[in-house]
Amino acid sequence: MLRYSALLLGVLLGALCFSPTSSAQDPATVRGVVTDSTGAPLPGANVRVQGTQTGVSADADGAYELAAVRPGRRTIVFSFVGFEKVSRTLELSAGDTRTLDITLGTGTVGLGTV
Repeated sequence: MLRYSALLLGVLLGALCFSPTSSAQDPATVRGVVTDSTGAPLPGANVRVQGTQTGVSADADGAYELAAVRPGRRTIVFSFVGFEKVSRTLELSAGDTRTLDITLGTGTVGLGTV
């Protein structure tokens, strides 16, 4: 029984020593303001991480904050009705906090023949 307990204790200590540190898994944060070409905020603009379910809407001041973004190469997509979609690719490290202010230009929507 003593031998079994010592073996179990050794396995548990070894697992703790070789487990990844919590800082290596810390998510990144991307925040900023979405505006139009005149500098006016775009409340309700959509901001999302491409290929994920992570996304937010800009507040009344056009400010947004994407929390819990996995580190790595991530593409952030900005969109708002009547404006052109914009995307920016960032290399995020664990625990990063990045500021990314974006200006959206007005888009043109063409209608087909009816």
